[in-house]
Amino acid sequence: LQKARQRSYRIKAGAEARGLAKAWKSYYSTYGELPGGFSDTAEHWVNMDLDKVKTLQGRNGTDNDLNIKFYDFPTSSTNSIGFVDPWGRLYSVSLSVPPRTNVDWLFATRVYMKNRRGFQYE
Repeated sequence: LQKARQRSYRIKAGAEARGLAKAWKSYYSTYGELPGGFSDTAEHWVNMDLDKVKTLQGRNGTDNDLNIKFYDFPTSSTNSIGFVDPWGRLYSVSLSVPPRTNVDWLFATRVYMKNRRGFQYE
């Protein structure tokens, strides 16, 4: 039973990580920049605290002034500290945009869970 539960946690975490990666990519596509305080020239780790949850939900006018809903957070995974993985830890997302060239830009997103497997999407 424990193995089945852990497997379901990994599947759930993978789906949520894909959703977060797509949400941040959509955010970048919409605004052409990372959230306030982040530069496009470096890799930034973002903990999915309540401010970042509100940004992706379209409820943070500072970083999402168009109030676009980029991600529909599962109710069971959000609590008073933010968006947590199935093991109860905040998701941590790496946002990076390599220097632009004549080719299409690449937005890389990694979602990392402390002491767990990480997921990378481009």
